[in-house]
Amino acid sequence: MLVLLFLAPSLRCLPNSTLAAIVLLAFKSIIKQVNQVPELWRVKRSDCAVWLCTFCGILFLGVTTGMIVGVSSSLLVMLKADSRPPHAVLGRLGETDVFRNLERYPSALEVRRSVSSLNRRCLNAQLVRRRSG
Repeated sequence: MLVLLFLAPSLRCLPNSTLAAIVLLAFKSIIKQVNQVPELWRVKRSDCAVWLCTFCGILFLGVTTGMIVGVSSSLLVMLKADSRPPHAVLGRLGETDVFRNLERYPSALEVRRSVSSLNRRCLNAQLVRRRSG
């Protein structure tokens, strides 16, 4: 930001062809990343979809609109991921008050209550301890 703040007045005098060359060099680095798309698809498909949306947006709609498409698609992917939080079936470890994910701790005993009732019970126990202590 500081570079743009102090160098913006000097960039105003540059001809449009020079600025276009800078944009083309940046686009060249994006073109080099096309080879990595199959690997990105295998690793994380949502990131690959955002990259493809941004790439096609810049290619067909222009730099500014393409960046808006990329940011919008990134926000949509993030909202989709946040709308489905991970969940786990909890199990009690032995006779303790420790609960763990049954997928990670198969020796834990599955609890047949809802999480809200467990939270309510723990909260009540903590309140009783604080009042008596």
